[in-house]
Amino acid sequence: MANLLALAAAASAPAAGDSSISISARNEHLDILIQSMLPGNDLVGVNAAKGLFDRVMGTAASQLLFDYRADDLFERKAIVVIAKVEERVVGTLHVHMDDKQQLWVRGAVVDPVYSGRQIASAMGAMGVVHAGCSGLRFTRATLAIRILADGTMNEPSRVSFARLGFVEGELGEARIDGSFRNRHLFASCERDVFGPFTRYGRMHAGPDVFARSVRFLEAWRQLRHPDALATIR
Repeated sequence: MANLLALAAAASAPAAGDSSISISARNEHLDILIQSMLPGNDLVGVNAAKGLFDRVMGTAASQLLFDYRADDLFERKAIVVIAKVEERVVGTLHVHMDDKQQLWVRGAVVDPVYSGRQIASAMGAMGVVHAGCSGLRFTRATLAIRILADGTMNEPSRVSFARLGFVEGELGEARIDGSFRNRHLFASCERDVFGPFTRYGRMHAGPDVFARSVRFLEAWRQLRHPDALATIR
């Protein structure tokens, strides 16, 4: 695997949107591999990642997620990140650019059996690093986190991305229209005179998120025991 610090130093070299790179980071001690790819370059891996996401969507955790289709990954020109233990996919998310030079992080899930290993943070960092090393120039990175009717936030996601320098930003509301993306949220949504809706909070990170992500991955790769995870900042 190419050294992440060397990749960071050469990040300005590729043409914007270069699809030839593939990056991975392995923690030998925790036996976890983080890989990033374009969806067309590893259909088996992408299908396994979507399979994991769909399984999580079948649990109570679905109330914290917005659904997506495999086709969305191609339409968004997304970078897909997966976490693997041996050959089993245990985590996934994807990142993509919008028309405002903003890098979006979406669809982050981790198999609960492997929680507590900062896999979501490592996947987020990998997505940012891949985007930067492929020549994408973003002014900030953004994600949306569900806020439930009682005011509680998806705390694991908030903490996972705060490690990379994401900070809480504006609050918003999204109408539930019954589409495949949000129909599963009817059970936990709120209602007003205009109909059902959900609340969310956005988190943002500036351009320094690239350097933060490189440093995080370098530290994460060297962890020898989950108890040492608290030392990463």
